[in-house]
Amino acid sequence: MNVELLVMLKVPDTTAITAQRVLERMGIDAGKVHRADYYLFDIGGNEKEFAGKIVKVDVIVNSNKNTAQIGLSGKPKGTSVLVKDSDDECEGLLHVLTQRLGMREIKKIRRGVLWTMECDRETAKGAAEQLLCNRHYQDYKIL
Repeated sequence: MNVELLVMLKVPDTTAITAQRVLERMGIDAGKVHRADYYLFDIGGNEKEFAGKIVKVDVIVNSNKNTAQIGLSGKPKGTSVLVKDSDDECEGLLHVLTQRLGMREIKKIRRGVLWTMECDRETAKGAAEQLLCNRHYQDYKIL
């Protein structure tokens, strides 16, 4: 069973603001740009119970500066691009969560950055290929 987690900043995201300004300078009208850390957990167990626990883990969600939500349904409106490192298996994070924090129901973790832009799919694809994704070690997917 898979559980998706989005982690966003409570304060204005300077990385997203900078990306938006750079895209504008490049002539790409992506509209407002939002960014969130994306986690996909492959678990063996109760999804609701796990979701309640994972949003409270301060290694991932610092309650002083982050908000968290389960699933993609509450993401900002627009076209989303998920950028992931090609060979990142998250071994370190998996070890911390399973061994040190006792969340043994986690089998695998994938993480990335979810960029959401107020534009169409073609514009989002251009933004991903020209700025948001380094094709040497990252892959992207339009959602």
